Amino acid sequence: MYHQYVQVPIDSTQPLLWSVTPILVQAQVEYVYGYQPCAPVFVPVFQQQPAYFNDNVHYYQPQPDHCEYYYQGNNDENARRSTSPISSGSISDLSRASSTSPVEYKGTVYYSNPTSNYDYNQEHNDVPLISEQGILFVLKNKLRSKTEDLIKSGYPYFEGRKIEATIQPTQYNIMKKNWIEIEDQMRTCCRCELDFDNNENGTKSISHCQYHPRALRFDPEIGITIHSCCGELQNESNGCRATLCHVFDHQYSSELSNFLPTPLERGNNDPRSKGVYAIDCEMVYTKSGPAARMSMVNFNGDLVLDMIVKPPTEVIDANTEFSGLTIEQVNEAKGTLEKCRQKMFEFINAESILIGHSLESDLKALRIVHMNVIDTAILFQTGKHKPSLRSLAQKHLGKSIQNDNSSNIGHDSEEDARTCIELVKTRIMSELMM
Repeated sequence: MYHQYVQVPIDSTQPLLWSVTPILVQAQVEYVYGYQPCAPVFVPVFQQQPAYFNDNVHYYQPQPDHCEYYYQGNNDENARRSTSPISSGSISDLSRASSTSPVEYKGTVYYSNPTSNYDYNQEHNDVPLISEQGILFVLKNKLRSKTEDLIKSGYPYFEGRKIEATIQPTQYNIMKKNWIEIEDQMRTCCRCELDFDNNENGTKSISHCQYHPRALRFDPEIGITIHSCCGELQNESNGCRATLCHVFDHQYSSELSNFLPTPLERGNNDPRSKGVYAIDCEMVYTKSGPAARMSMVNFNGDLVLDMIVKPPTEVIDANTEFSGLTIEQVNEAKGTLEKCRQKMFEFINAESILIGHSLESDLKALRIVHMNVIDTAILFQTGKHKPSLRSLAQKHLGKSIQNDNSSNIGHDSEEDARTCIELVKTRIMSELMM
């Protein structure tokens, strides 16, 4: 049986509105008034009224002297008086309210929908209690990356009636040949930046390569720029690592015709249309494409898909230091790019929201066109340069990611995807508090 509730502003004797759910504001209970089921009854602001929910009685009574008293108990007789709000456990109980309609309060939409994946619970309690519709509204209308920003960032898209994907050069690669013709065998090494001739049969080109695996960084203590990997000064070393092959990320322009759009929704009730997922890929160096592992998590941070993809051509270098994968793992993988996309399309369609950091790299590797995106590199950009996921995690979440240790080498695509979800949740909270 449903029960009616009234929400009353503390500075007024007239109720603001009534609903079948108690109002929950920023994970706190405010102005909850209840009465016996049936027709709505407006309650004076200073009159104590129990709010019945799940066979429990929850009380809130603002006093004339502005001292706020809260009560909770199983019935009127054993209700406990306290000067503290009801416990987080009770708040969690209240989130199971029956309404599926969001309610606007002081210009903000609140309420939890118990049938959605966005429910408040003790494990995922970092987003205020709002409805699924409310969260989707914020994601699509407040946080979604603009199409022009995605195109400027090098996202693949379909231009007009072309069947090939279009990818605009960005400020970072405008001088670089990313998509080349099959007859062009000249390559530029991604590591040492030397030009070399690729073997026409696509096999590994044996040649000495010396490089620094990590980026330059400015050391404020000594006031100079050094290599993060070894601490050597800029321009004073050819590299601290050496291999017997060059690697490249040039890809054949014919691959642009292999891009697929995310599928259209199957009618108005397609559950994929409300899907919100974060994805991240780990890359290796091959002749035909870099994707080797794809992880996808839902909005609660639960892993829903994790696949190692075997490329159709030889693995030149597994990029283990960053991918966390070995050549053996990639070569023994059962998944293909086609199977990976097929699995993804079981969860998402063109209306789904995909979250990721510099997601254009992942979509290009997966040969997918999707413009319904929240890119955390764009969302949190404050200057000319995009922030790294690692720096955002440290700044906004207080967590350290992408750290090598004895048991964990390379990035973890599942961890990176989950971090993107957590970052977006911090922005949802900011939007609700504005």
